[in-house]
Amino acid sequence: MDVRFVAPDLRKLDLLDAEAMAVPVHTDERPLRGATGLLDWRLCGRFSQLVVRGRVTGREGERVLVPTAGRLSFDKVLLVGAGPSAGLDAAQARRTVRAMLEVLDGLRIRRAAIALPGRTWELLEAGTAMDVLAPMILEPHEQDAITVIEQADEHRAMQRALESARRQRRADAS
Repeated sequence: MDVRFVAPDLRKLDLLDAEAMAVPVHTDERPLRGATGLLDWRLCGRFSQLVVRGRVTGREGERVLVPTAGRLSFDKVLLVGAGPSAGLDAAQARRTVRAMLEVLDGLRIRRAAIALPGRTWELLEAGTAMDVLAPMILEPHEQDAITVIEQADEHRAMQRALESARRQRRADAS
């Protein structure tokens, strides 16, 4: 699978070659921030409306698919409940990322973008966040390419963590 990185900037997100984007929603993060907040703004507060109506809570296991109605370069946004951001750990982040990938696989999405839980407030370091993601994206999935939404100054650290996971996977297979 091809893994790319892009900064959380609307102009850059507008250029994404993706069919869908998966973003975390935490129970205690209001207003929505990071990539989730940027997409909410571009969609004229659609996510915020879902939160106000109680249709999106951010509790773990929650999965809500929202069409972008042509306002973004991709067709759908998958909101995945990530639980509370307070006390976020790698296990909670791993469950959220696994839920994202399961839904994207179920939808047969070939090109996806993902915003990792805990990164908006740097609750997880970039390397730790990639340590959560890397083993899962090295498993067989429907995606040919995943773009990780991350601050530009962290792309190199995340790339190193991904390469380390790939080397470990090859070593384990030998």
